Amino acid sequence: MLNYVTKLAKNQKIYEDFIIQRKAWKGTKTGETYYSYLLKAELKSDEVTVNFRCPKNDPVGYKNLARVFQDADKVYLLVTTDTAYNGVKTQTYSAISFDENGLGSRGNILPAATSDKDLLADLLARADYFYRLRRQAEDAEFEEEQANQVPTFEPEDEPDEELIPVEEPESKGKKGKKAE
Repeated sequence: MLNYVTKLAKNQKIYEDFIIQRKAWKGTKTGETYYSYLLKAELKSDEVTVNFRCPKNDPVGYKNLARVFQDADKVYLLVTTDTAYNGVKTQTYSAISFDENGLGSRGNILPAATSDKDLLADLLARADYFYRLRRQAEDAEFEEEQANQVPTFEPEDEPDEELIPVEEPESKGKKGKKAE
């Protein structure tokens, strides 16, 4: 499990198995260095790649992503699920990394194409399914351990003083009536 200080909301989940990578490439016209953001995973024994981009009309988005990748060992996928008033669920994606203090920095990302969005949905569905299976196995194992444990009770210490028996008074019958 990740060791982080940042508290996640109930609708947020970090997928530790999905590591986002950054790949540099040179622009043909300007010669500047640009970056692609990729998620490589295995789906039905095939290696697939999901390409990400920053949201449109976000001029600072790529600077945020550069900050996320700066001095980061691993950059994880963070998924936030929200439900609109009409019941429609939407998911937003972020790249998130943690520093040595456990503080996170993140930048918003989007699947670059419709095919990337579909691949990502399949990957997340499979990851959630296997997470649930793993969780059920851990819960069953824990319950089995609890059932197999024999409770042990330590004997109480003997009192230092000797106990004196107390005699009970004789019964005189019901209150208010004379005994015959």
